[in-house]
Amino acid sequence: MTAPTHSYAVGVLSEMDPGPEITAYPDAIDDTLAPFGGRFLIHGARPDVREGSWSSDLVVISFPDPDGARLWYE
Repeated sequence: MTAPTHSYAVGVLSEMDPGPEITAYPDAIDDTLAPFGGRFLIHGARPDVREGSWSSDLVVISFPDPDGARLWYE
């Protein structure tokens, strides 16, 4: 039996103006993710950094398979 292969899209947001367009952006992305089985795991989180430095927000989107991630991105 083969385990399912998940795939992830990862984004790092280093500069962002939280205006109305950015606020609506996640909702618009949700509509594009649905046909490919994608869903946000992390959106705009700041990690608890234990070593080094991190000044950006993190976005991680999960897909049930690599093909779905590729097709969504394209």
